[in-house]
Amino acid sequence: MALQNAIHYPWPEGGDCFVFLPAAPHRSPGDRPPVLCFLHGAQEAATGSNPDGVAGHQSPAWHADSHSALTARFLVICPQRRTVGRWTEEDARSLHRVLDRAVAEHNGRPDRIFLTGFSYGGDAVFWFAAGDRGDRFQKLWAVDPAFQLHTPVPPPGRPVLVHYGIAMRDAAARFTDRAGLQKCAGDGAPVGDRLVCDLGLSHVETCRAAYGDARAYEWLPPV
Repeated sequence: MALQNAIHYPWPEGGDCFVFLPAAPHRSPGDRPPVLCFLHGAQEAATGSNPDGVAGHQSPAWHADSHSALTARFLVICPQRRTVGRWTEEDARSLHRVLDRAVAEHNGRPDRIFLTGFSYGGDAVFWFAAGDRGDRFQKLWAVDPAFQLHTPVPPPGRPVLVHYGIAMRDAAARFTDRAGLQKCAGDGAPVGDRLVCDLGLSHVETCRAAYGDARAYEWLPPV
């Protein structure tokens, strides 16, 4: 899928980081938009099998490129790995460099930066947050994360929202116990700061459902 509305920032190994400005009704001189960073899954890498790349499975990149109301108020930043694999410490450093530049060039709010990701990217949310400069991410939102045994648990007080489905149910249960997360309300509404929500869907459908739920975006602090 060719992204029609993205600004291309350089990424290592000749890759791209796609940056989307807030939609026109939410953009005027002097406005400082909140920033939403998205980390894609394995096959959405440039050499992966998903032809839609970072926009695969109706991710935040897809919503931003489509001028969806869900991402309209955000400065959306979506790096793309060149190769299939887990996100690395070097990727985290690259994201911070792009963030610094994009926030400066597009008047983003440095105190309203949120990190989300799907699958491998969902797991990376917690590694990036635990690494150098990771405290800049005000809230963490992981969608069907491909947890590892030692995925870092955010410290108490760091807001977390995890959406998961059938594929990651066992791994999510282990992480939930370690992190002390609470189940979302019966209707799936995220109310609170340390939350987990079982969508009961396949891996791909979990991505589409979570990123299509306005309540999750509303869980992020207001502008």
